Amino acid sequence: MFAHRADVTLTMSISFIIFLVGCSLVLAGKQMTRALLFPMLFLFTMIPVVPNSIINTVAFPIQLNSAKLATVMLNVLGLDAVRNGVTIRLPDYTLAVELPCSGFKTLIGLLSFAGAFAYLVQAPRPKQWAIFLFSAPLAVVVNALRIALIGIVGQAFSARAAQAFHDYSGFIVLILGFMALFSFARLLRCESFLGIPLADPPPGSGETPEEARERERRRREAEQREMDARYGPPRQSTLPHLARGLYPVIGLLALACVGAGMVRKPHLQHPILRAEDVPKALGGGGWTAGEDIPIQKDVQDLLQPLTWINRTYLANFPKTGAFDLLISGGNNRHVFHDPHECFMGNGFLLHDRGVRRIETPAGPLVVQETVAERMRDKSRELMMFVYVVEGEQIQTPARLHARMMWQAVFGESGRPSYFVRFRQWNKGDNEERRRELIEFARAVWSEVGPLVTAKSAPLRTAARAPAPQAR
Repeated sequence: MFAHRADVTLTMSISFIIFLVGCSLVLAGKQMTRALLFPMLFLFTMIPVVPNSIINTVAFPIQLNSAKLATVMLNVLGLDAVRNGVTIRLPDYTLAVELPCSGFKTLIGLLSFAGAFAYLVQAPRPKQWAIFLFSAPLAVVVNALRIALIGIVGQAFSARAAQAFHDYSGFIVLILGFMALFSFARLLRCESFLGIPLADPPPGSGETPEEARERERRRREAEQREMDARYGPPRQSTLPHLARGLYPVIGLLALACVGAGMVRKPHLQHPILRAEDVPKALGGGGWTAGEDIPIQKDVQDLLQPLTWINRTYLANFPKTGAFDLLISGGNNRHVFHDPHECFMGNGFLLHDRGVRRIETPAGPLVVQETVAERMRDKSRELMMFVYVVEGEQIQTPARLHARMMWQAVFGESGRPSYFVRFRQWNKGDNEERRRELIEFARAVWSEVGPLVTAKSAPLRTAARAPAPQAR
């Protein structure tokens, strides 16, 4: 119920699996639950339980190795490929191996399939583990093959053809990966998979296909007798047995339904910051606003912000620099995206430099200072960001998630929460660029700080602001 209130999908999903295990214990007992434990725990592969920080750390080495291996494949085929970071250049085509093509999704998909495949293969436990572990290097190989195939299509035909092939090539390489796992199981001489023999008959045995099927039937009958001896024969009077165990389950479901109806998601009671509340001229004319960048539809669907301000500013002489200001706000926890994840998808790696305190006329601004390194050319840009929840400034996603869960349990005051990011457009992370960014952040916070912390906003019940329109 707390996860429902906080809209925490991960917690709700894990709770469902725990509920399944509990139902199995109540209805079927310990022995049957032990037999069904792997299928129920396999559902965890359908839940994004890996934190973004781990994904970002693991994905880049896979991305880089996939690009290296794809370059080797292309050169073996005589296409004269040159790699620079994660960019592969061919004579008539250039492709960049971005985060979505890093191979991490392929790795997760093959690991999940290999886990189920190894569980269903009739083989000794070491061979099952060998099949599962084989899927990790296989994922890198098939992803590199996919990248190489995209490069071949782009070189032989056109960039448009390569893009079209890119959209469907994932299915092709996954099928190849599944075939490779099946062949590896045959190489290990595993017995069977779902009744399908994997190992060839011994040389000279002269076993016909009918005899092989009969041998498999006898093996399955022996396996059934073993299951009956371990867990007992199937019950003949299953309905009365299940009915007794269903009573507490039905009671828990009824309690959860009533509780979910009583749990209300928080609603805004304070007015939310609007684009017109942020001046176009900052610092007495030291910085002048350029264009407002509209929110993209996919970002709108993902974050669902109640307010979105993404504006560029240019410094006027004698000040220097070009900057980007981003403010997203609402009371939906999805508003608070992790910059490390978003920038990774755009070809950047973020390196946090620590928390920095900036004194402003509106009070101290405490931000996380970060360097955004472009993986393609290793250029660097400075960036600072802060989350504001209940008027409190938070600098890390981990602290933010803990604060949001605290709100889910103990309630909140109705203040909108914000993500504020200051970005230096001029390349470089030296002291001069840092000074320019600090001056810009100080000028912005002097205007919006009291508003986002609700220190100067009038206390009134605000109508739900319409979501910004995506163009």
